[in-house]
Amino acid sequence: MKPPYTEPYVRWCERSEVNHLLLLDLCLDQSGSMQRLDTQAKGFALALMSIAKKQKRDFAFIPFSSRAYKYVYKKGKIKGKDMVELCQNFIGGGTNFEAALRKGTEAIQNSSFKKADIVFVTDGEARVSEEFLQYFQEHKQEKEFQILSLLIGTNRDYRTIFR
Repeated sequence: MKPPYTEPYVRWCERSEVNHLLLLDLCLDQSGSMQRLDTQAKGFALALMSIAKKQKRDFAFIPFSSRAYKYVYKKGKIKGKDMVELCQNFIGGGTNFEAALRKGTEAIQNSSFKKADIVFVTDGEARVSEEFLQYFQEHKQEKEFQILSLLIGTNRDYRTIFR
């Protein structure tokens, strides 16, 4: 498999069961290596946030670096102030994919929706343990959620994302 491998992303976008009645989780990498890509990443985040607002869709925003934070907006109740705050903040520091994905699965577990989408925006500079990968795959199968990873920047590491 040679990067960029797009077939799974095309299938994710074209799947027929996509509707506005499922939770949308956005995990946004805000580690030090993402600082040069902050404007691009936040533009993408604002676009997804706007879609969730328009569709009155539950939305979980999970910015992360070495720690992850979770902000949940029910039924698209996202204020302009929330969008401005997203643009003004940047965490910095190390990168911990596991912390972000745990917050994402936590948001799904606490959601009233059976299905969800996780959009994971990163430059790919981190690893996950085999134990976590097994935990994550079990939760993914149990809750029937989809994950889409968006790798941005020029120093992307595809290995972790494709696991």
